Amino acid sequence: MSAKATKTVQDLKRLRIFNAAREMLANQGIDQVQFDEIASGAGVTSLDIEAYASNPSDLVVFVFNQKMGELIEEGSLRINEEASLVDNLVEFSAPILREFSKEVNISRVYLRSNFFSKGLNTEGLDRNRRRKLEVIRHIVNISQERGEIDRNINVDLLAMHLLLLQSASIRRWMSHTSPDPSSGVEVLSSVFMGQVAAIRKPPPIRNRPGASVSRRQVSARQLRATRSR
Repeated sequence: MSAKATKTVQDLKRLRIFNAAREMLANQGIDQVQFDEIASGAGVTSLDIEAYASNPSDLVVFVFNQKMGELIEEGSLRINEEASLVDNLVEFSAPILREFSKEVNISRVYLRSNFFSKGLNTEGLDRNRRRKLEVIRHIVNISQERGEIDRNINVDLLAMHLLLLQSASIRRWMSHTSPDPSSGVEVLSSVFMGQVAAIRKPPPIRNRPGASVSRRQVSARQLRATRSR
């Protein structure tokens, strides 16, 4: 069997395991997970399952890594080049909010399990983080092109900061008794608006109609005025 054919067989087996695990988690919850039942439903052995998960938490991360990749791509398609930075960030996050609100308990297990990148599914976690960062960087670039934020802002640094804010805000929202997407949007909007207010491009300072001066020039004039008193 060629290497390409072998990879295809492995991919199909992985897909069957993913579908069987997702169905069991959705119908029975993490506390009722039985690897033997998943293996039976996927037409594989328990050893095949253990290549992707050694315990129920691993299984949740395995399933959500795939799902998260789909949600990130769905969110990236909601970005509008005419929209504000906050609106685009919230729209990008909306599919994640929707999915987490549908499966709250399992989503909480995923959020606990993916806090540190180690384990069988580290590669998938890291891949999703990199893709999130790439999309957020694109959103920031759009905002700079629109003149909403200063072009001198370090895009990579700001994108990483916004990714961390998104992650922390979603965890805060998921701590609510019954998180729903609308409340998640409120949480994210509030956090992102506070951040954008701090970095929004300031309007020019004018000392008379039609003449603008920099903040540095204003400060220098104020200093000279103080010294002359």
